[in-house]
Amino acid sequence: MGDAPDKPARRYRELGVLAEGGMAVIAQGVADDGASVVVKRVRPPFCFDASYLRLFDDEGAVHAVLDHPCIVRLLDRGHDDAGPFLVFEHVDGTDLGVVLEGAHAEGRGLDLELVLAVAVPLFEALAAAHQACGADGSSLCVVHRDVSPGNVLIGTDGCVKLADFGVAASTLKTEATVAGELKGKYAYMAPEQTRSERVSPAADLFAGGIVLWECLSGRRLFDGPTDADVVQAVRQHEAPRLDTLRPDLPAALVELVDALLRKDPAARPASATAVVDRLRTIALERGLDEGLARHAARLARAAPRRQATPRELDQRRRTHRVLGPDAGALTVRPAARSRWPLAAGGAVLLAAATAIAGLALRDRGVSAEPLPDEPSPRPGAHSVLPTPTAALAPMPAPPAPAAVPTPAKALDPMPAPKTRVAAPGPGGAARPPAPRPPLAAAVSAAAAAAPDQDVVGFGRLSLAAEPWASVTIDGVLVAKETPLRNFLIRAGKHVVILENPVLGASETLEIEVAPGAELRRSVKLGR
Repeated sequence: MGDAPDKPARRYRELGVLAEGGMAVIAQGVADDGASVVVKRVRPPFCFDASYLRLFDDEGAVHAVLDHPCIVRLLDRGHDDAGPFLVFEHVDGTDLGVVLEGAHAEGRGLDLELVLAVAVPLFEALAAAHQACGADGSSLCVVHRDVSPGNVLIGTDGCVKLADFGVAASTLKTEATVAGELKGKYAYMAPEQTRSERVSPAADLFAGGIVLWECLSGRRLFDGPTDADVVQAVRQHEAPRLDTLRPDLPAALVELVDALLRKDPAARPASATAVVDRLRTIALERGLDEGLARHAARLARAAPRRQATPRELDQRRRTHRVLGPDAGALTVRPAARSRWPLAAGGAVLLAAATAIAGLALRDRGVSAEPLPDEPSPRPGAHSVLPTPTAALAPMPAPPAPAAVPTPAKALDPMPAPKTRVAAPGPGGAARPPAPRPPLAAAVSAAAAAAPDQDVVGFGRLSLAAEPWASVTIDGVLVAKETPLRNFLIRAGKHVVILENPVLGASETLEIEVAPGAELRRSVKLGR
């Protein structure tokens, strides 16, 4: 892991952002000795959430015990004035996602030697992770849970390395997965993973089988217009046999991929090591057992990773920000020496927008608490899932009890309806409506009146649905997608509507929340 991680500012210099994912920012950096590195940090607003910070620490702990040439090496980890960070070796080249994007656009599969050059080290990396042990020799039960083309890095020197253990499961994890929350990318999940069941190394083998199938076939395996369609395909659709698409492939390879893609985990190969042995046998029989690294290097040179332009990165940042209607009136100065000029502003703006939303909802009997706002990726997009609950948006009352309000802009409170009758003032004259408080005043008032976890008069509500659903409470849309976690709600009786517009399924619940209590419900739609 290198030297002690208590001197990051003196050891590494961040040169610029390479990419932004769902919860993290990846920056190019350089060490004091001139070595090129990659610095990973939690991006706002998740860098202010204790649970996400624990997940980030867990990722570092898992990576620290994985020392293998086919796994991206963790060089250092620590904490500085910009928050926690992880420092990884820099792999100069491309990733398999870029390679497949070009190949699929041309409707062709990769040559056999290229596929073997990637597949052998990929499954060697999985074997090393699955067999990882702690200092006492006990198994750490590491499962990657996010094996996908974008996480397979290919260097111009011929190396192939598995990256991103951010959602990996292991005994080192301290932050538990929320019930109903999915980790990974839908199109590369095993069926048992889409059901939020406890996963084993067999789930990684299934994902690796999908990667192999897509490399050889020249097209996506599980795809669809919505995430629900993709999940249904993963659970129910059998993969076409590769020999029907490419008769030139070795029968042993076709049988191996078919075995990896069995829906039943027990029917898949016994281990990643067994898969490596079979792949090496296939390579030996075809005279491809030597020089696999040379073929991998050819892949990296033929399909280089395109660097995002500053304008594209700025646009990505804008899509991740959560701003209130008066955000332009607020000026925030970054903390001294902070490497996150937007971090402090993002926190204040998020709190401000939440405060206004809370004021708008107060009269409706619902208290809004901010939840992480992470847009759901399109099927096949190379960005990390889960799909957490969307930002809260107070809505006007629907015209009828069964109607579901149209989703509003995230955290953008709607103005009062024009038909609202003003309360009479002195002498019977209509009293003009009270002006909306300024943003700063709203934030201060909300901070002063913010209830603690066990405050009398409020409780907590957590909801999970299978499949996903929007959540409307007492006519107010509070979440665009489940799961809903630790939602602060006024004590008493409420009507909750769960709706999946894709499947046309809905469920109405009548709940009662006790003061200071936490209510958890799990619902199956369309039973």
